[in-house]
Order: sequence, then structure tokens, then C-alpha cells
Amino acid sequence: MQRTARPLLVMLQLVCITGCGFATQLTCDLDYRNIGSLTLTKLEADGIGVLTPSIVTGRETDKQIIGEVLSDVLEASLMMTNVVPLAEVLNRVNTAGLADVYAASLAMYDTSGIIPQASIDLLGEAVGARYLAKISLANFEQSQVERFGIAGIRVLTTNSTRIRLFLEIWDSETGHIVWYANEELAIAADRATEEDLSVRGASVRAIGEMMATLLADPNQLFDEEGEPISVCVNGAA
Repeated sequence: MQRTARPLLVMLQLVCITGCGFATQLTCDLDYRNIGSLTLTKLEADGIGVLTPSIVTGRETDKQIIGEVLSDVLEASLMMTNVVPLAEVLNRVNTAGLADVYAASLAMYDTSGIIPQASIDLLGEAVGARYLAKISLANFEQSQVERFGIAGIRVLTTNSTRIRLFLEIWDSETGHIVWYANEELAIAADRATEEDLSVRGASVRAIGEMMATLLADPNQLFDEEGEPISVCVNGAA
């Protein structure tokens, strides 16, 4: 019995040495465009509010979570900026008597991708911010894979999350989209790690990377051929 157990123990130790080093793996595909000369100075001067997110069917209960994360990341990234979080946007819109206008605008956006200029102008005035952020959760998936097994023994489990988000910043005075980003982020982590693979945890990472492109020096965001440079963190975290 001892002769059989010892080799198995050694094999388990080797697996742990190689497998436990996996930690966390990140991959992402991020596309972003500044199509309205949006600058940090303009955001600081005119403020930005967070609109209710659009959510893929079946994840409707995550609306508030995604909206809260976007609000928190904006506040953390733009410390000098007048950021109006989602909850306060809803309060101000309702107080201004624009609940029906707001609901109709979001419904039109979900079907056409457009927020009517007349409506967004009213909403911007009610919110007290020129710029309005509209984020959409297009996909969210979770999976679990057993990475190693010896003699039927499960040694290590890898949990994976994939999220796809689309973020637009609208100018309420002109009714134009002035900046947007589209990101698909995949996170794979050992069960033993403390990595947050929930909708909240994944969206914090993805939205944070989007904000990094918004705040970066424009000269650092494009290569010599004028193509956007990815700011995603690839490989091990």
C-alpha cells in the first residue's frame, strides 16, 4: 500500500506545482473610437451621467449592477468630474417629470440604437450633465472545467467567465455619439484564487479598460499606421 501511495503522492505534488501556477488568465478584444473630439477637459467642465443599461435577454436583473459598476468606475477614474451615477440620474429624471420620455427614449434605443435629439436634450438638462453614458451587456457566460485528474481524483478546477460590453458616450446638446468602445473579455481562474468572476467583477475589469482608453494620451492610443493600440491585459494577471 505504501509503495502505491508514494508515487501517487509525488504525482499529485507535481501537478500542484505546475497547476497551481496557473493563477488567472485574461484575454480581451477591445475596440474604441473617439468620434467627437471628447476630452477630459470637456468631461470635467460639463459632467457625465449614467443611463440605464441595455441588457441581453435573460440577464435583466443585472441592469442595476452594470449601471452601478459604470458609475463607480467613472467616479474613480474621473475624480475631478461631475459624475451623476445611475441612481441619481433616475431620481433627477423622475423629479423633472420626464419618466415617460426616459422610458420611450430607452425603448427606441433598444430597437434602433438611436436616442432622439429632442429627448436626450431634455434628459441632459434634467440630469445636469452634458454627456450621458449608455452601456449595453451583449453577452455573459460562465463555465467550469476540471483541469487535472489522476486515478479519478479531481485535482484542480478552472472557472471561466466571458463578458461582452458596448459603451457609448452621447452629447446631449447635439444628440451625437462622441465616443464608444466595444470589449469582449475572458477571465479564467483557479478555484483557489480570489478572482471575482461574477457579472460585477468581470464588468469592473472590462469597463476599467475602456476608461483607460478614454483617459490616455491620444498619441499613445494609435500605432504608426493609425490603428488603435489595445490596452487589454493579456496573459497571466
